[in-house]
Amino acid sequence: MKKVLLVSGLIIFSFYAQIISLSAEIVGPVDLVKKGATYTGSDKCKMCHAKLYAVWAASKHSVVFARLQSADLRNSDCLRCHTTAFETGGYSLEKSTEVNKKFENVTCEGCHGPGSLHITKPTEKENIIKATKECSNCHK
Repeated sequence: MKKVLLVSGLIIFSFYAQIISLSAEIVGPVDLVKKGATYTGSDKCKMCHAKLYAVWAASKHSVVFARLQSADLRNSDCLRCHTTAFETGGYSLEKSTEVNKKFENVTCEGCHGPGSLHITKPTEKENIIKATKECSNCHK
């Protein structure tokens, strides 16, 4: 009985230790921007992640900007969720339509943060967000 309790305790401890170590890896877009990362657009992601890009391109995330057809919907409240990195280095009301084009929709960087550091050093996994709380703003 003592062995069963000991083994059970070790399993539970291991489980919680893994959760704690994983949560330590989670960074946010602001953390990456502070490290010097910039937003590059999903076309850059496509070069190495073609299959994932195809999944994204077939998803609603890739077309969500189109829901803002009328100019009155293109305001900060709507753009915050229908673009990538609104006013934090990505889509901006101050930028031209051409510059903003790569930040329309919820792109790869909308979930994973600015990708420039990951592109230059793809093996350094801390240069990309593994999880984010941003999703829960729209997906409850």
